[in-house]
Amino acid sequence: MPRDGRDDQRRRVLCERTHREAFKRNQRVRDSVARAEKGQSALDKLNEAIKSAKPSTPAVAMPAGMPTLNSKAADQSSNKVVVGVVTGDLPKSEAKEQDRVRGALIKSLESVVRESQSGANFVLNGLEIT
Repeated sequence: MPRDGRDDQRRRVLCERTHREAFKRNQRVRDSVARAEKGQSALDKLNEAIKSAKPSTPAVAMPAGMPTLNSKAADQSSNKVVVGVVTGDLPKSEAKEQDRVRGALIKSLESVVRESQSGANFVLNGLEIT
């Protein structure tokens, strides 16, 4: 097929467009690398300072590890470990007992306050309330 110049013009336009897009993309990368050089040099200095610094001891001492139970203590417990999971009943919660005692104390104090409003003197655990 004879070349009349029209096909060459179309190819040239396509090549120029492709080249321009690639050039712009590469130019954006070069610009961003140039802008990041200052920050990169600062990071390099910081990393070098961190690498060369001597490791320091922590200001707070690490807590002691949890004690391990001997086999007798584990045998006396009603809880057993099966495949890494503890089975059995939960131990009685001391928090519930404390809440019960606290609630009883609050009720007794409320009754003392009500009665003290009538003008009487009361002694509660060695403390005189007037």
